[in-house]
Amino acid sequence: MPLKKGDFRLSFWAGSQFNESPASLLSPQLPGNESQTSRFIRLSGFLPIISTGNAGLQMRFFFSADTFLYVNKQLAISDGTATQSFAMRWNGFIRTSGGHEFSAEYYPGFNRVASANFDNIVFCTDQRLRLKYQLNRTEVFKISFWNHFLNRDFENVFLLPGASVGFIPRNMSSKAGQRLKWLSVYAGLARNMRMPTMNDLYWAPGGNPDLKPEDAWMADMTVFASFAENKCFKWDVKWMPYYSTTTNLIRWTPDSLSSQWNASNVAESRQYGFEATATATFQWSKNSLSGSLNAARVFAEDVSGTEIKTLIYVPDKTMNAVLSIRHGIWSGGYEFHYTGKRFTDGDNDRYMPEIFLHDVFVCVSRNLGSNKLSLSARLNNFMNADYQYIAWYPMPRRNFYVTLKWNWNE
Repeated sequence: MPLKKGDFRLSFWAGSQFNESPASLLSPQLPGNESQTSRFIRLSGFLPIISTGNAGLQMRFFFSADTFLYVNKQLAISDGTATQSFAMRWNGFIRTSGGHEFSAEYYPGFNRVASANFDNIVFCTDQRLRLKYQLNRTEVFKISFWNHFLNRDFENVFLLPGASVGFIPRNMSSKAGQRLKWLSVYAGLARNMRMPTMNDLYWAPGGNPDLKPEDAWMADMTVFASFAENKCFKWDVKWMPYYSTTTNLIRWTPDSLSSQWNASNVAESRQYGFEATATATFQWSKNSLSGSLNAARVFAEDVSGTEIKTLIYVPDKTMNAVLSIRHGIWSGGYEFHYTGKRFTDGDNDRYMPEIFLHDVFVCVSRNLGSNKLSLSARLNNFMNADYQYIAWYPMPRRNFYVTLKWNWNE
């Protein structure tokens, strides 16, 4: 329902998770050699302060407290980390005659991290201000210009400009527009920046307090086509090519002698490729059958030296597929995940093999007045594949989740 001035929403989550997986490549004789325990608390809120047709001001806040413990019996390792974060988002806009819209977003964030892997407790604050102008003179073409002001710990201020244009022919009244009503095209160019994380800077050993922020220029496009053959069947496809160049890319690489990971900057790199998605849904009576497919082809290259090398641990191809069916209050489905090969060294002499994962899930939900109660179960990696995204870091084998969820005022 529409939110009015003074409406307030508050959300709270709490959870705990324990994973135990044998390091089968390092110590197959030690079942349960490695374990990971994580606990978290999340609190978020939303408050619209001004809500009118031509102006608005909203405030969101988010607080999280996380603890993580990693234990390796064979290597006698026990590392713990505790993180507390608080962030806000102020969002305001003004619309004027002639299709002009001005908006501003301010994101202050504060973080505290205490870790057995840090020499000291770390505090930091990130500030981001986004100013945007959008021209909505017609519903067919939309043009936007914006600039981000990024700052960490009230020191250097970085300017991140950008622009985008959209073409939506379905909003045309002419016959040509109606013939192209299935098509939407968007394109943009922007400068982006990623600040080093606390682990990048202070993890001991391997962190690098002298890391520079990643600085990238990126151009991308989205071509979206949507078709509704009838009320029962609809499908859509999306194609998203992109190209980016990055200076000072932050990368963790293992030392060839000690296998210790260290953070460093890659002087110059580029990434280009495309992502494609497709979805289809067929409905009849109280039933539905749906499927989705997401695939990506990525070229990630280190161009700092005289010879171009592929960046480590960036898969060349990925694919995810989901097939689900719903019958009344029951639903279930199957998921397939594919990850292509990843090089594990800067010379591209060694690589990790492809990964194939299979998951299944089932859910039952029921409306109770204005509330909704649901019970779901997932069986991940039911083929019990032994796989690693990072060399010598085994991932969980067959595992399952059971979730009970209650939604108020749905």
